[in-house]
Amino acid sequence: MSAPCITYESPLYREAICVNQQLERGNIVVMDDRYYLFCDSHKFTFPSGLDGPDGMYGFVADSLQGDYEPLNGSGLVLANPANQPFQTYSWMPVPYNDNQIAVLSYYNYHDLGDGTLTDVGSLPREDQMAKFGGTFAPTLVVELDGTSSEIVDTLDAGFLPSENSNPPINTM
Repeated sequence: MSAPCITYESPLYREAICVNQQLERGNIVVMDDRYYLFCDSHKFTFPSGLDGPDGMYGFVADSLQGDYEPLNGSGLVLANPANQPFQTYSWMPVPYNDNQIAVLSYYNYHDLGDGTLTDVGSLPREDQMAKFGGTFAPTLVVELDGTSSEIVDTLDAGFLPSENSNPPINTM
């Protein structure tokens, strides 16, 4: 009995030299015969001279291996607010309704003021625990339209769509 032959394809994204040193948790969602590639990145992973928030970034192509174009011109789909730069993390998009994804994430650290995640380690244990979220954040509904995206709704924390769940859309 011979071993199966395995063929490897080129990665969809390998590197972002001079742009970002960390693109993680890649996810593909196929909608309307388009391939949407999403990944997470962090403020501290951009090089000097470039500024980007902790967030979920997205790209779209007409084929899986095709040339991906950044959504919204910059790739940024979701970001933490400027006054809470480490509020949530680990965004995970899943198909939801027509042309929409539901994005799950987790609460991270809040109320750090001008501090960074590195500063958390120097806080007393009680303060570290008080500032840690450690649970699901509200699920965001994002509408995809070609090369653009828009947040259109907020669902309960940790809501994961299934074939049997179709809550009403409450447009923001």
